[in-house]
Amino acid sequence: MILLSPLNLLSLALLLSPSTASTLPLLQKRDNCTVSTGKCGCSRASFSDWQWQLTDFDFHSSIIFSTPSHQIDGGWVSFSLKHPAVKGVDFDCEASSTQLQDFFYGGVWYPCEAKASETGGEELGKTKASFMFDRSTGMVNVSQSWVCRDQDPRYPISFKALGGGHLKLSCNETKFQNLDWTPGQTYSSDIVQCALANATIPPSEQSAVA
Repeated sequence: MILLSPLNLLSLALLLSPSTASTLPLLQKRDNCTVSTGKCGCSRASFSDWQWQLTDFDFHSSIIFSTPSHQIDGGWVSFSLKHPAVKGVDFDCEASSTQLQDFFYGGVWYPCEAKASETGGEELGKTKASFMFDRSTGMVNVSQSWVCRDQDPRYPISFKALGGGHLKLSCNETKFQNLDWTPGQTYSSDIVQCALANATIPPSEQSAVA
């Protein structure tokens, strides 16, 4: 049996009450379970001071002129996303854009694809995530929903959370201009490649309902 602090027991009692039908904000004081040990259950970890883990964040873009008047451009972003409360599930998050010049400006949510990790994945169909990215500021926003059933399977708790953080990317830009261009050659190119980056993002909003 997982023991919760009195404050969170009160919170769960309210959430599990049959009369509670609306989404309730989590209490500001959270359970101090050490999520990094991996020994917290889904509900307890969700009430703790958790953070999303972003790994192998990759951004690259290219603007290529095959002729002086024919342009091909694109920007791509991808990374892995993990929530410590949702055991056995990782997300592959990726998106592409052709909106010059920065390609990603925030304001558009891109869905992430859930996949089972080597530890299981029983919650694979019960969690969804999406992200936004602003290239000019490095801002990454994350939205996720998930369900915990470990307290009482009869009364699963549905969580939703939003969060964001600035990612500092180290990027190289390579420009090329073919002064002796002839048809069939590349006229010019502008390639940006950023080093892979890792980050943690805390939630700024979280709610739960049973």
